[in-house]
Amino acid sequence: MTVPPNYGPPPEQPQTPGYGYQSQPGGPSPYGGQQPQFGSGPQYGAAPQFGQDPAAPYGGPLPPEPPKRNLGLIGAIIVGVTVLVLGATLLITMNLRGDKDEDKVAGEETETSESASEEETSPGEETTTEEAAATEVGQCLPYEPEILGDGLSLVDCSDATAFWEITAQTYDVGDVTVDDDGNLTDTAPAIELCGAEWGENALGEAWTNWHYVYSNGYLDSLYCIQATGAADPAEPEHLPYIPDTGDCFDKSDDWWTVSCDSDLAVYKVVDTVVYDDPVDMSEEEAKDEATCGGDWYWQIKDTQGWTTAIICANEV
Repeated sequence: MTVPPNYGPPPEQPQTPGYGYQSQPGGPSPYGGQQPQFGSGPQYGAAPQFGQDPAAPYGGPLPPEPPKRNLGLIGAIIVGVTVLVLGATLLITMNLRGDKDEDKVAGEETETSESASEEETSPGEETTTEEAAATEVGQCLPYEPEILGDGLSLVDCSDATAFWEITAQTYDVGDVTVDDDGNLTDTAPAIELCGAEWGENALGEAWTNWHYVYSNGYLDSLYCIQATGAADPAEPEHLPYIPDTGDCFDKSDDWWTVSCDSDLAVYKVVDTVVYDDPVDMSEEEAKDEATCGGDWYWQIKDTQGWTTAIICANEV
């Protein structure tokens, strides 16, 4: 469920059932010169895959709760008393005591019934998932998150493994479906939760994306996440930012920015073309739009596969 920025077409391989994430395109594949060089196409090996292959879907329906015992109605046993002819006073006394006992039992029954009713209508259970989601916002996830129940296992943002920060989260997504490959059939719920600009990969900004846990074809939870700026755990010189003018990057499969003084630096951005609204653009159209100079150019794409910018670069 962990993924770097969105660029390029969605992965051709289906996601492992049990968890999902918005498709993350592969790394830089430059175009340039008279003969565009497309490279080997998107690669997804560097995108985290949680390091596990669940044998069964995670976050499935919880088992029904055990029946609740009604502790109030222990039962009222009325013992019939054979009243001997001992006098009117004794008879009246027994009747009064019987009335008091019945009133006491009736009072206990009423009190217990009210208590049970209050317990059944208590809003505590209704707010559980909302409160859980609220407590997760602002916490962090490692580069390769792990599933825990219906959601993800969290880490403190001060932890050395923290890579993603949760900016929004909900468990109220039981009607959102995924296809056979585990991809969202409709991204509208994610866009509504995260914002229309989420996953557009603004130049110079940290990666943004969404993640989700699903079971039986439906979501269990949905997360909006943003990279904290922490380096790639596998390569400390990789920083999770979309390259902008003056930035350098390498030939890795993901849009990691690196220092231009680094031995890893291969390209340096000389200029960019930025679109106010994402554009559904073919490679041929991108070639005509790449008026920013440089020997090479790349399309930066959003979660829908639409182009949000073109960057032009020279080799370092």
